[in-house]
Amino acid sequence: MFTRFIPAAGIAAAVIGTLTLTGCGSGEQTVKPAPISEKLCVVRNYAEAAGCTKGDSIYFAPEDWKNEQLTVDFAAAWCDLRYTVAMNQAGLTCVYSGPKQQIYRGLEVLQQKAAEEDKFNRELAAKLDTDKTWSKNGTTYWKTLREGTGKPCPDNACRYTLTVLKTFDHTGKATDVKTTNPQASDLNNVGWQVGDEIEMLELNTAEPRKSAHFVMRIDGIEKLPAKPAAEAKADTKKPAKK
Repeated sequence: MFTRFIPAAGIAAAVIGTLTLTGCGSGEQTVKPAPISEKLCVVRNYAEAAGCTKGDSIYFAPEDWKNEQLTVDFAAAWCDLRYTVAMNQAGLTCVYSGPKQQIYRGLEVLQQKAAEEDKFNRELAAKLDTDKTWSKNGTTYWKTLREGTGKPCPDNACRYTLTVLKTFDHTGKATDVKTTNPQASDLNNVGWQVGDEIEMLELNTAEPRKSAHFVMRIDGIEKLPAKPAAEAKADTKKPAKK
């Protein structure tokens, strides 16, 4: 096993967390010792590594040494990172993992998810606009799943005590079925009554991750104090015709 002495220890450590680091103030890290192998497969490039046997030790000694990133990339592609990876300016040695089939790029995954979220939200918006079981106010949709027995709010001036029963992510998948603590909310809706279970969806097609989708239960309704006459008059005053 080789001792690792490379100046840019921080760069390698950020990519391979299982390296045994020495020097440069990085400190010593405890890693899983490599299993004993009687065979050492020596390779000069990435292509030759395919001829090694999984579980054997592999020594990568590139003929055309360019930079330290070359060994870091090799370790990521061919080394079993559960075990120690030892490297220096001449190359590295590690336990050969065999070809890694599950190789993917994080950016591509994020882009694919964003495309799926955008498609889901646009299809959902079109569906909600034609589904008569949903009521709509701007980008907010709701429907009553179960009716309660209490008295409804007589006007748009009520404070509701509600409990969130279930939440959903931006693709419609349920993410939480735990009941949260009751909370107060000034929701402007006529007709909701104590005991109602309501599904709410605040749809943001431009930024799907900012959409809100949950099921709530109305636990209490309190009528808000009437506004002063001046404020009430200002709220109801119609704009003058031009």
